[in-house]
Amino acid sequence: MLHKLLLAGMVSGLVASMVFFTGCRRDAGRHPDPERVVAEIASRLNLDEEQSDRLREMVLDLEAEMVALYDAAPDAHTLIPEMIRGERLDDVELQQFYNAKRDNVDRLAEKAIAHLVAFHTILNPEQRETLATEIENHHQNKRCRFFNR
Repeated sequence: MLHKLLLAGMVSGLVASMVFFTGCRRDAGRHPDPERVVAEIASRLNLDEEQSDRLREMVLDLEAEMVALYDAAPDAHTLIPEMIRGERLDDVELQQFYNAKRDNVDRLAEKAIAHLVAFHTILNPEQRETLATEIENHHQNKRCRFFNR
């Protein structure tokens, strides 16, 4: 009996950790409309037309990159269950899956960093301060209930 309880606990822990690390969290996978994002940021930072146009280009570029990221990589929700149903889990195959995802995410992060640097250059000091405050507030309001990051 104890053996069955331990086995059930270990399997539950493994499944829960895989679900957590593959993105099944609150608000995971929801992407707002890029035009709405631009309008919201432009409103909060009081951007002029030229700044809004530059921001729109950046947001649309990142949106296209995110779509490509999701289309390029196999979905963890289908791949991992298929692997679990097999006779044996292959750690090399799992590592290749996560490495491919990590490479795509790294490319997206590099592009996001480049866009943030470019966006920073077109903001005046007041807009920069407003942006910094908005980011701090967003972080405080979106904290995960179970883990502090």
